[in-house]
Amino acid sequence: DKEINQETNQVEKQLEAEEEMEEDAEEASENKDKERGERYYLKKYEELFDSIDNMTKQEVLDMADELREPGSVGQLGYVLYQHNLYDSRVIDSLSDPQLQKEGLKAIIMSDEYGLDFSMPDPYTGEIYCELTVEDIEYFKHPKDGLGEKMSKTPLKDRKHLLYRNYFDYLEEGREKELLSRYVETWTYIHLHLILQRGFGEVRFYTIPELFTQHSENTFMIQGVLVNRWPEEPGGNLKEILGDLAGDGNYYKHHTTFIYKINDGVMSIDKFILSVEDEYMVNLGPDYKHPEVQPSFIRFLVDRYKDNLKNIDIEQFVNVNEGQ
Repeated sequence: DKEINQETNQVEKQLEAEEEMEEDAEEASENKDKERGERYYLKKYEELFDSIDNMTKQEVLDMADELREPGSVGQLGYVLYQHNLYDSRVIDSLSDPQLQKEGLKAIIMSDEYGLDFSMPDPYTGEIYCELTVEDIEYFKHPKDGLGEKMSKTPLKDRKHLLYRNYFDYLEEGREKELLSRYVETWTYIHLHLILQRGFGEVRFYTIPELFTQHSENTFMIQGVLVNRWPEEPGGNLKEILGDLAGDGNYYKHHTTFIYKINDGVMSIDKFILSVEDEYMVNLGPDYKHPEVQPSFIRFLVDRYKDNLKNIDIEQFVNVNEGQ
């Protein structure tokens, strides 16, 4: 009996050990799957993105040319995204084939969110610092809204109207004018907030696709505004922001600016700041603004100084693509 009990105990221990090993293996497999699925911001593209990593350089360039017409603003955004990967040392060499592969993944992400020039990071969803693809989802026109109705109506059927969005500008061959307006707006809003409103720590992150023209001299741009709000003695910040003003934290807000241009002079007509919890993120008191702007905004600002409307996009792309 004693020997039988010993054998039984040994068998039970062996079974327990095997069960533990199976559980550990299952857990490791689940963790591996989870880890694999979390490599990319959108898991549904995991298989496609992995296949891109196995493509030849020419296959990648051919696919990119299919998705972004050579010499287009969209292709310019693709090339500038690659430059940003190099400038930020994510990839150490402009001749590394992985550069174009990561750029192609970003194009696919761009198409997923209805963008063109702007390239979301396929791993994080970041587009421009604190502006992410989640924010793009928020800024999509509300159902039955004017913007949605206009964007679904072919431009040829509403040419008599003055409403124009990003893609309308492209269709009319006014892409350089669009990029110039974007840079002017981005610059003016920062100057207005910092110099006129006194918000020295503010940043406004937006992209060309969030720009629209509503009339001959009325325009709108949306994005996310990041700031640490002062108490502003004698002002109305406390009334608008409540306890957010003067609490020492940085906040990210969905923001809309409606502005006018009269005789070449810009003026902000409406400054709509979302302060509801679901449209705002508390970034804490230790948040640091990025020290360096991404390549695309530095490129546009630099070229704007030399008259962005005269830039030869195709020539720039031909010189810089595939380096």
